[in-house]
Amino acid sequence: MVDVAEQYPGQLAEHPSGPRSSMRRFVRRRSTIAVLMCVPLIVIVAGLIIYPALYSIYLSMLNKAQTRFVGLDNFSYLLKRDTFWMVVQQSAIFALSAVFFKALIGLVTAHLVNNLPSKGQRKWRGMLLVPWVIPLALSTLGWWWLFDPTHSAFNWMIKGFGGSEIPWLSDPYWVTFANFDIVQIMTAGGPRNMTHVFATYAFLLGIRSGDLPLGAAVSLFMFPILAFSAVFILRGVRKRGRAIG
Repeated sequence: MVDVAEQYPGQLAEHPSGPRSSMRRFVRRRSTIAVLMCVPLIVIVAGLIIYPALYSIYLSMLNKAQTRFVGLDNFSYLLKRDTFWMVVQQSAIFALSAVFFKALIGLVTAHLVNNLPSKGQRKWRGMLLVPWVIPLALSTLGWWWLFDPTHSAFNWMIKGFGGSEIPWLSDPYWVTFANFDIVQIMTAGGPRNMTHVFATYAFLLGIRSGDLPLGAAVSLFMFPILAFSAVFILRGVRKRGRAIG
């Protein structure tokens, strides 16, 4: 008698009731479920990130009244303004200084807390979370009071040591290296628009001045910088992943 498995080996292996076919159906079902579960996230990302990004590109190529297509005129107009180049300089200074000092302070703080006796580490670690929990606007107001020209605590200490007062919030040389929240609350870009960063300058032109296309053009200047930085960051992450793996 001829064995069925020897006579029809391929057909038996592909039989619907075989274990391989059941496994394939299970994998396909899991993949379908995974895709369906990702659909809400894809919709949210498309609605909150992709669509606004594409719309801002379209908006930046319109005139102020948003009635005529002007191409790259808004970008060329910004490149001719000295204020815009001050914004570029301030943003670059903030990005470099903030990254450096945040990494330095975080490393030193982590080292100090790690060297504390184990009995008191939990208390200090909990205290380190307080600045993270406090809203940025509230903590910025606290710093504003410290730098206030009339009642500055820093100036009080400087005068105690025989020094002269520093106009922290009125002298362009000293005013903050900050992002949108901090700049908007402490100086609103002043004095004389010399403390703006990309976010606050885009807000000033787009929202306060009513020129949404020009504000969108300012915000888009950050995109090449962020994309360029992301390439190097992702490359470093991949190298570390390969080294660990």
